[in-house]
Amino acid sequence: MKFIVYDAAGSILRTGQCPEDHLALQARASESAIEDVWGDTDDTKHRIVNGERVEFTPVERVPTYTELRAKAYPSELDYMDAKVKQASTDEALRAVGVAQEQTYLTACLTVKAKYPKPIN
Repeated sequence: MKFIVYDAAGSILRTGQCPEDHLALQARASESAIEDVWGDTDDTKHRIVNGERVEFTPVERVPTYTELRAKAYPSELDYMDAKVKQASTDEALRAVGVAQEQTYLTACLTVKAKYPKPIN
């Protein structure tokens, strides 16, 4: 059996194999829980509390706008590739680079609109 250790924010700290007796699975002071991924047919998640197996619903952590943006942005390599093409002496390749850069910038602006920076 495997286990997953979460911190108080719901982020995964570590994973590993459960010991045979399952009694050694205890959260450390800074950890919210240890989820024991048992092979139950109902897919219920469990954790060990004082050596006892109890049902557990992990806290769903909502990603920040920064994390959402980072996943959604196009690769910086696309931008660099566009700039390299623009430096070419070949007019056709230069035109491809200009169009590629515009596509990249449009994609970035779309991400910014989809995940706006919060106003504090």
